[in-house]
Parts: sequence; structure tokens; C-alpha cells
Amino acid sequence: MLVLAEFDANKGNQVVWQSEAGNLNGIEFKMLPSGLHTRTEDTIYFKYCDQMGCAVYGMRGNTRETAKFYSLAVVSGSLEWNQETFLRDALEKFLSIGDTDVLPKQLGAPDPRCHPVLGADLFLGRFGPRVFELWKAGLARMRILLFVNSSVHDASRFAYVLSRMTTIPSDVRHLLPEHRQALQYTDPEAIYNVTLHDLADLQQLESFVACSTDELLTHSAQNAADIIGRPDSVKSLLSGNNLEPTWTDSHRFSVIAKAFDVPAESSGIMTAAANAAANGLIWWASAGESASLDAQEVQPLLEASPEGVAVVGQFQNYTRGLIHTFSRLAEDSDGGVIRITAADLAALGLDIFCRQDREFLQRFSLVWFDRPVWFTSWCCCV
Repeated sequence: MLVLAEFDANKGNQVVWQSEAGNLNGIEFKMLPSGLHTRTEDTIYFKYCDQMGCAVYGMRGNTRETAKFYSLAVVSGSLEWNQETFLRDALEKFLSIGDTDVLPKQLGAPDPRCHPVLGADLFLGRFGPRVFELWKAGLARMRILLFVNSSVHDASRFAYVLSRMTTIPSDVRHLLPEHRQALQYTDPEAIYNVTLHDLADLQQLESFVACSTDELLTHSAQNAADIIGRPDSVKSLLSGNNLEPTWTDSHRFSVIAKAFDVPAESSGIMTAAANAAANGLIWWASAGESASLDAQEVQPLLEASPEGVAVVGQFQNYTRGLIHTFSRLAEDSDGGVIRITAADLAALGLDIFCRQDREFLQRFSLVWFDRPVWFTSWCCCV
């Protein structure tokens, strides 16, 4: 179904046209999220009831008095990201003529150039080594809300990329307990752009990856999310603390950034590395890891896949390594508790000095293996 929504200064958001009959109450707020009027155009991914939506936004008029704001969406059982070019062309035609009779009633030719995975390198550049904190939060199946000021389109694509980064690869799902191998566990739910109208639904969900322009959703009192991700910070609303990249995260990210040509200055790599060094958290035992990652993992991905797919594939390689190692530790541990040493943490790709990495592993173990972990004394540094 195709839908046209308008923002009117007197009437607010409203649906003004749809290609077929149906109750679409509230979809206008999905299609025209707050703050959109500050941009001349944008693209929004969203979930509406059990349907997925892809909308393009445009503005008609060039003064405060004459400006009108419109969003044209396709709503379907799956995310029709490949209709973005078609929707943009149709909306521009409508904006130039001003008559809904020119709007199409069927979908157009798909455009693979619009795939959201193509935003993966931008995601790396925008969040820098903090992508590892988001990756770990996603693997722990927390409720993640992304805030990106540049555009809803960027944030929507980042939500897609993060959801793919944190999918459990099919070739290691057999290592999980049987009751955790179903798709609702192994494939995280990306619900894309959300608004204040979604607050009640967000409070009921156990985990998701979403984005928003509504700042009120970042307040812990709203209980709308567990993790708030911004390019300059990743904050846990459960603890109230910012999740800073560990030295291990920064080291791994520097390898990825070099492989995918992500500018170090824009990604904050040098700042994170300097902070880690200043705090005495350099773990030189990981130095050998950089060579193996560079030679055995990153380069083959670059040769075999487009960059966006390769970025996602690289993080899924990290997930494979984590699950392979942790499942072995779980199998070797007698009783309900899984014993973790400093060497185990290093083998898992985690920082032995970092409390937040230990907290991540505790949650990861409970979510996927239903078992608590116990850390040896070597793992008890702050």
C-alpha cells in the first residue's frame, strides 16, 4: 500500500491519500517524525503494527507561510528499502504538480543501490570504536535506541546495520542451548524509527534496535530503552554510566578502520587510544591478535564482498569467535556456574581490566546459556 501524509500548521500530521482502503490510524506520526521540518528531504524506515514502512520526505514552498511538508511511504510485510528511488521520483512529481492524481498505486522498479547495508562504513565513521559497545549491547539483547542528528535515513540505516551485526550466524547456532536457537532469539528485532507514540510498545519489548528524533525517549524515567547510542557517547540507562571503548575495542577498531579506509580523526580512534593509555589499560597480549585479524579475516572479506557486507561480516566473525569460545567454556564447567579466568576473557576478545566487559559477559551468559559466570581474582580489577 502507498500512503501520503502531510504536516499542516493548523491540523498537524494527517494522512491525505492512500492507494487502497484501510485503517492507518497513527501512521502519519511514523511518516513525519519530529524535527523533520528542519530538512528539505529525508528517508524514514519504520514499523507500523505488523507492517514495515519506507517513506521519503519532501518540502514544498520556500517560506514559512507557504511551506508544506509531505511524506510518501510504501507499507508492506517486509521493508521495501529498494523502493526509495521510486518513492522519491513520485513525491517530487507530486510536489511539482500538487495533485494526488499523479501518485502511483503500485510499486515501481527496485533499486539495489538503496540497500541500507551501504551505510555500514558511515556507521563506523560516525560512532568509531563505540560500535563495539553497541555490538555487545546488541548481542546481550538489550533495548538500543540510536540518536543521529544528520538525518533519519542515516539513523535508520545504522539500526539495520547494527541488527545485522548482532545476528547469530547460522553456522554457530547449534552451539547454543536448543531453546535459544529459534529465529526470535538469534535475529534481533530492528523496528527503525520510533516516536513518543510508541512509548507503551517500547516499554513492553524485551529487546530491539531502533532510532528516534524524540529526545524525551532518552530519559531513564520513560523506560523506553536500556542503551542510548549517539556518535559522541553510548550510555547505559540501567547504570547511568557512559560505556567507553576499551583498549581492546579501540585496537580492533583501528584494524577495521584501516581495512575499510575509515578516517581516524572522525571516528575518535586516537582519542580512545590516548584515554586507554593514560589509564594504564593497554593490554599488550592482544598485539598478536591484530596480525591474525588483518591477514586471516579482514582481507578475505574485502576481496569477496562489497564494503558494507564485509563490515557486517567482520562483526559476525567476532560473534562466531565469541560463541565458539564461550560454548567450550560452558561445556568444560561443572555445575551451573561458568568459571572465567583472565586468559578466558582475552580469548573471548574482551578486556580483562574492564568492568563493563565483565558485566556484558554476565548478561550474555544469562541470555544465551541461562547460566551465571564466576570470575577468578585476576578478573576483579575496576
